[in-house]
Amino acid sequence: MVQEVLSDPNLAAHVRQTGRERVAAVVERYARWYAGVPVPPELDTDVLLLVADGDDTSWAADWQRLTTGEVRVQTGTGGHADLLSGTNAVANADPVRTWLAQRSSTTDEVRMIGPGIPELHAEY
Repeated sequence: MVQEVLSDPNLAAHVRQTGRERVAAVVERYARWYAGVPVPPELDTDVLLLVADGDDTSWAADWQRLTTGEVRVQTGTGGHADLLSGTNAVANADPVRTWLAQRSSTTDEVRMIGPGIPELHAEY
């Protein structure tokens, strides 16, 4: 993990600016908190995990033990820190919309009005 932090220019700059001891103390407090978080009961739902291109996804398997449904890992646009920022948020909304439309409980017809953008038509 240390190498991962040092190889990321943004994280390395943060460590230099904030101070190694302070960052280490915050990480240690977070690790203690995380270790004490109770594992929730298994959920009957599907999960979509949007990850940055090139991210290690070995942790994704941990989500499977939390759900009885499908766990899908989708590579998004942008880096981890900016998946949901600016134009990346717009681009990454498409696979999320498609995933949600595929799981919609509606019996209405779904028509795609753009790449991954569903439009619902209710039958009255």
